[in-house]
Amino acid sequence: MSSDYIEVGLSSCMGPKLRQEVETQLLRDLLYYRSDINNLSFDWSDSVMEGHCLNFMDGLIQNFSGVSLYDDNQLLVADGWMDFITDEQKEILFVFWDQLELYVDGVIKTVRGFEGIPEHITQKLNDSLR
Repeated sequence: MSSDYIEVGLSSCMGPKLRQEVETQLLRDLLYYRSDINNLSFDWSDSVMEGHCLNFMDGLIQNFSGVSLYDDNQLLVADGWMDFITDEQKEILFVFWDQLELYVDGVIKTVRGFEGIPEHITQKLNDSLR
């Protein structure tokens, strides 16, 4: 498999376009829970497939647990589950955090549990996705 792909498990991968879109949306979503998202890097190495999946863009998107974010000092700043919603035509994709924990000065703060689709995402959905 090309190094341009993330492999999680035996058969799951995101191509570079899908990975960039997922990471961009997760960072954007993180702004609802943390004000500074500059210089953060993703670590998918401990991710586990957890739920629904589908082909999208240039790969396969799935729910993942164990998605971690590190700052430029390699300190863990956040981890959680990645969830998503899309329309039937696979034209719209919304990626968001579930079970999100933030790490600040060694203190873990759970800021989101399994609460369904966040209100800030729900507001963007058309009627068929609500």
